Amino acid sequence: MTARRLGTEKGSAARTPQRSRDRNTTAVHGSVDRTRARHGLALIELLGAFALLAVITAVAIPQFRSNTHDLWQTHTLLLADLRQARAYALTRGDHFRVTITSPTEYELRRLRDPDNDGVWTPDPEPLRARTSPDGVTIASDGGATFEFNTRGLMINPNAAAQLELLDSHTGYDRQITVWPSGQVAPL
Repeated sequence: MTARRLGTEKGSAARTPQRSRDRNTTAVHGSVDRTRARHGLALIELLGAFALLAVITAVAIPQFRSNTHDLWQTHTLLLADLRQARAYALTRGDHFRVTITSPTEYELRRLRDPDNDGVWTPDPEPLRARTSPDGVTIASDGGATFEFNTRGLMINPNAAAQLELLDSHTGYDRQITVWPSGQVAPL
């Protein structure tokens, strides 16, 4: 006699109730039973992970001051305005002047000679007036007025100077050199 196992015969109707239910669920619903095949994270687990990540981020990243880029921004703007004054003088046929009016302010003005008598008078309103952010000052070792003629040269070559921008919050500084030839270069 051969011993047969229960339910191993081909086409046997003897199945466990669990297997029968799985087969029926798959056939009816098109997927496996949701209680047995649970994948992924619950909403509370996701919220907990995000909260933990937020705490770690808040502790790990140092607090950045809002004025960390003020010196760089002021340096870039002053350099651009000096170069633009020279470019305007070359292309528009008038004189242009950048004047450091205070340690924290400067302005760009157009000068005109309407009657061609050689006397250049500034326009009543500046083309651009800028104020540096809090803590950033402009110091000059020479002149505080830079006037460019129609050939892009400095009107007064002795007014060529080196400008130094200082940030009192960070202690950093940046320099700009204005040459007698009218060239403007960062240092």
